[in-house]
Amino acid sequence: MDSILEKITLYDVLGYFVPGSLVMLSVSGLILSSVEGAQALYTAYQSLFVYGFIVVSYICGILLSEIGRKITNHVKSDWQFPLAEDKIIQALSKAGVIDVQEERSGGVNVSEYMKQMYNDIQSDSEYKRLHNYASAEVLYKNLVTAIPVSAAVLCLYFPQCLLGKGVVLGLGLFAMWIAWSRSRRFYEKKQAYTVCCYVEKYLRVR
Repeated sequence: MDSILEKITLYDVLGYFVPGSLVMLSVSGLILSSVEGAQALYTAYQSLFVYGFIVVSYICGILLSEIGRKITNHVKSDWQFPLAEDKIIQALSKAGVIDVQEERSGGVNVSEYMKQMYNDIQSDSEYKRLHNYASAEVLYKNLVTAIPVSAAVLCLYFPQCLLGKGVVLGLGLFAMWIAWSRSRRFYEKKQAYTVCCYVEKYLRVR
Protein backbone atom coordinates (compact mmCIF):
# COMPACT_ATOMS: atom_id res chain seq x y z
CA MET A 1 0.00 0.00 0.00
CA ASP A 2 2.81 2.42 0.88
CA SER A 3 4.46 1.71 -2.47
CA ILE A 4 1.23 2.46 -4.35
CA LEU A 5 0.66 5.70 -2.43
CA GLU A 6 4.26 6.74 -3.09
CA LYS A 7 3.79 6.22 -6.83
CA ILE A 8 0.50 8.10 -6.92
CA THR A 9 2.02 11.01 -5.00
CA LEU A 10 5.04 11.25 -7.30
CA TYR A 11 2.85 11.07 -10.40
CA ASP A 12 0.38 13.66 -9.11
CA VAL A 13 2.95 16.13 -7.78
CA LEU A 14 5.16 16.07 -10.86
CA GLY A 15 2.46 15.63 -13.47
CA TYR A 16 -0.32 17.87 -12.24
CA PHE A 17 0.55 20.06 -9.27
CA VAL A 18 3.83 21.52 -10.57
CA PRO A 19 2.47 22.68 -13.98
CA GLY A 20 -0.77 23.84 -12.36
CA SER A 21 1.05 25.79 -9.67
CA LEU A 22 3.16 27.52 -12.34
CA VAL A 23 0.02 28.94 -13.91
CA MET A 24 -1.57 29.74 -10.56
CA LEU A 25 1.53 31.57 -9.33
CA SER A 26 1.48 33.89 -12.35
CA VAL A 27 -2.28 34.47 -11.99
CA SER A 28 -2.06 34.99 -8.21
CA GLY A 29 0.82 37.44 -8.57
CA LEU A 30 -1.13 39.45 -11.13
CA ILE A 31 -4.22 39.59 -8.91
CA LEU A 32 -2.24 40.58 -5.79
CA SER A 33 -0.39 43.33 -7.63
CA SER A 34 -3.29 44.81 -9.59
CA VAL A 35 -6.53 44.23 -7.67
CA GLU A 36 -7.17 46.75 -4.91
CA GLY A 37 -7.55 45.15 -1.48
CA ALA A 38 -6.30 41.74 -2.67
CA GLN A 39 -3.17 41.82 -0.50
CA ALA A 40 -5.10 42.72 2.64
CA LEU A 41 -7.60 39.94 1.94
CA TYR A 42 -4.76 37.46 1.40
CA THR A 43 -3.12 38.49 4.70
CA ALA A 44 -6.39 38.06 6.60
CA TYR A 45 -7.13 34.60 5.18
CA GLN A 46 -3.64 33.36 4.35
CA SER A 47 -4.14 29.74 5.49
CA LEU A 48 -7.36 29.43 3.50
CA PHE A 49 -5.71 30.90 0.40
CA VAL A 50 -2.75 28.50 0.68
CA TYR A 51 -5.10 25.53 0.90
CA GLY A 52 -7.14 26.86 -2.02
CA PHE A 53 -3.95 27.42 -4.02
CA ILE A 54 -2.93 23.78 -3.61
CA VAL A 55 -6.35 22.43 -4.59
CA VAL A 56 -6.85 24.78 -7.54
CA SER A 57 -3.28 24.17 -8.76
CA TYR A 58 -3.95 20.44 -8.87
CA ILE A 59 -7.24 20.94 -10.72
CA CYS A 60 -5.54 23.37 -13.09
CA GLY A 61 -2.84 20.75 -13.73
CA ILE A 62 -5.48 18.18 -14.69
CA LEU A 63 -7.08 20.65 -17.12
CA LEU A 64 -3.68 21.42 -18.64
CA SER A 65 -3.05 17.69 -19.00
CA GLU A 66 -6.31 17.18 -20.89
CA ILE A 67 -5.59 20.12 -23.18
CA GLY A 68 -2.06 18.87 -23.80
CA ARG A 69 -3.35 15.38 -24.56
CA LYS A 70 -5.70 16.74 -27.21
CA ILE A 71 -2.78 18.55 -28.83
CA THR A 72 -0.16 15.79 -28.61
CA ASN A 73 -2.57 13.12 -29.90
CA HIS A 74 -2.19 14.71 -33.34
CA VAL A 75 1.62 14.57 -33.21
CA LYS A 76 3.06 11.55 -34.97
CA SER A 77 5.97 9.77 -33.32
CA ASP A 78 8.91 8.26 -35.19
CA TRP A 79 9.84 6.09 -32.22
CA GLN A 80 11.26 2.69 -33.19
CA PHE A 81 11.07 -0.55 -31.23
CA PRO A 82 14.42 -1.33 -29.54
CA LEU A 83 14.05 -5.09 -30.14
CA ALA A 84 13.07 -7.25 -33.09
CA GLU A 85 9.30 -7.52 -33.35
CA ASP A 86 9.38 -11.32 -33.42
CA LYS A 87 10.85 -11.28 -29.89
CA ILE A 88 8.07 -8.99 -28.70
CA ILE A 89 5.44 -11.21 -30.34
CA GLN A 90 6.95 -14.26 -28.60
CA ALA A 91 6.71 -12.44 -25.26
CA LEU A 92 3.08 -11.50 -25.94
CA SER A 93 2.33 -15.11 -26.74
CA LYS A 94 4.14 -16.36 -23.63
CA ALA A 95 2.14 -13.88 -21.52
CA GLY A 96 -1.11 -15.17 -23.02
CA VAL A 97 -1.99 -11.84 -24.62
CA ILE A 98 -2.11 -13.38 -28.09
CA ASP A 99 -2.63 -17.03 -29.02
CA VAL A 100 -0.26 -19.34 -30.86
CA GLN A 101 -2.13 -19.02 -34.15
CA GLU A 102 -1.80 -15.23 -34.09
CA GLU A 103 1.92 -15.60 -33.34
CA ARG A 104 2.45 -17.96 -36.26
CA SER A 105 0.38 -15.92 -38.68
CA GLY A 106 2.83 -13.03 -38.44
CA GLY A 107 0.03 -10.49 -38.71
CA VAL A 108 0.36 -9.07 -35.20
CA ASN A 109 0.61 -5.28 -34.91
CA VAL A 110 2.89 -4.91 -31.89
CA SER A 111 2.04 -1.20 -31.47
CA GLU A 112 -1.53 -2.11 -30.53
CA TYR A 113 -0.27 -3.92 -27.44
CA MET A 114 1.94 -1.16 -26.04
CA LYS A 115 -0.66 -0.12 -23.45
CA GLN A 116 -1.04 -3.70 -22.22
CA MET A 117 2.72 -4.13 -21.98
CA TYR A 118 3.04 -0.83 -20.11
CA ASN A 119 0.29 -1.75 -17.63
CA ASP A 120 1.94 -5.11 -17.02
CA ILE A 121 5.41 -3.70 -16.33
CA GLN A 122 4.14 -0.63 -14.46
CA SER A 123 2.38 -2.83 -11.92
CA ASP A 124 5.46 -5.01 -11.38
CA SER A 125 7.56 -3.83 -8.43
CA GLU A 126 10.69 -5.27 -10.07
CA TYR A 127 10.62 -2.51 -12.67
CA LYS A 128 10.26 0.66 -10.58
CA ARG A 129 12.18 2.88 -12.98
CA LEU A 130 9.29 2.85 -15.47
CA HIS A 131 7.13 4.93 -13.13
CA ASN A 132 9.86 7.57 -12.88
CA TYR A 133 10.08 7.82 -16.66
CA ALA A 134 6.28 8.06 -16.97
CA SER A 135 6.06 10.74 -14.26
CA ALA A 136 8.80 12.81 -15.92
CA GLU A 137 7.07 12.50 -19.28
CA VAL A 138 3.76 13.73 -17.86
CA LEU A 139 5.50 16.61 -16.07
CA TYR A 140 7.24 17.94 -19.16
CA LYS A 141 4.27 17.30 -21.43
CA ASN A 142 1.99 19.31 -19.15
CA LEU A 143 4.60 22.07 -18.87
CA VAL A 144 4.37 22.44 -22.65
CA THR A 145 0.82 23.73 -22.04
CA ALA A 146 1.48 25.48 -18.72
CA ILE A 147 4.44 27.59 -19.91
CA PRO A 148 2.68 29.50 -22.73
CA VAL A 149 -0.37 30.09 -20.50
CA SER A 150 1.87 31.48 -17.76
CA ALA A 151 3.80 33.58 -20.28
CA ALA A 152 0.56 35.06 -21.59
CA VAL A 153 -0.48 35.99 -18.04
CA LEU A 154 2.95 37.47 -17.28
CA CYS A 155 2.65 39.70 -20.34
CA LEU A 156 -0.19 41.46 -18.52
CA TYR A 157 2.42 42.70 -16.02
CA PHE A 158 3.79 44.89 -18.85
CA PRO A 159 0.67 46.52 -20.34
CA GLN A 160 2.59 49.37 -21.97
CA CYS A 161 6.00 47.74 -22.48
CA LEU A 162 6.44 45.86 -25.74
CA LEU A 163 10.02 44.97 -24.84
CA GLY A 164 8.92 43.34 -21.60
CA LYS A 165 6.24 41.35 -23.41
CA GLY A 166 8.73 40.31 -26.06
CA VAL A 167 11.23 39.07 -23.50
CA VAL A 168 8.56 37.11 -21.63
CA LEU A 169 7.21 35.52 -24.80
CA GLY A 170 10.69 34.73 -26.08
CA LEU A 171 11.72 33.06 -22.84
CA GLY A 172 8.37 31.26 -22.74
CA LEU A 173 8.82 29.82 -26.23
CA PHE A 174 12.35 28.71 -25.40
CA ALA A 175 11.21 27.05 -22.16
CA MET A 176 8.30 25.40 -23.99
CA TRP A 177 10.70 23.96 -26.59
CA ILE A 178 12.91 22.56 -23.82
CA ALA A 179 9.88 21.02 -22.07
CA TRP A 180 8.69 19.48 -25.35
CA SER A 181 12.14 18.01 -26.08
CA ARG A 182 12.34 16.56 -22.58
CA SER A 183 8.84 15.10 -22.81
CA ARG A 184 9.73 13.31 -26.06
CA ARG A 185 12.97 12.02 -24.55
CA PHE A 186 11.23 10.54 -21.52
CA TYR A 187 8.45 9.18 -23.75
CA GLU A 188 11.05 7.28 -25.78
CA LYS A 189 12.75 6.05 -22.59
CA LYS A 190 9.41 4.90 -21.20
CA GLN A 191 8.51 3.03 -24.39
CA ALA A 192 11.92 1.38 -24.75
CA TYR A 193 12.02 0.39 -21.08
CA THR A 194 8.52 -1.06 -21.32
CA VAL A 195 9.33 -3.22 -24.33
CA CYS A 196 12.73 -4.41 -23.09
CA CYS A 197 11.45 -5.26 -19.62
CA TYR A 198 8.36 -7.00 -21.00
CA VAL A 199 10.45 -9.24 -23.23
CA GLU A 200 12.89 -9.87 -20.38
CA LYS A 201 10.07 -10.72 -18.00
CA TYR A 202 8.43 -13.33 -20.23
CA LEU A 203 11.39 -14.65 -22.23
CA ARG A 204 14.06 -13.99 -19.60
CA VAL A 205 16.48 -12.51 -22.13
CA ARG A 206 18.69 -9.42 -21.67
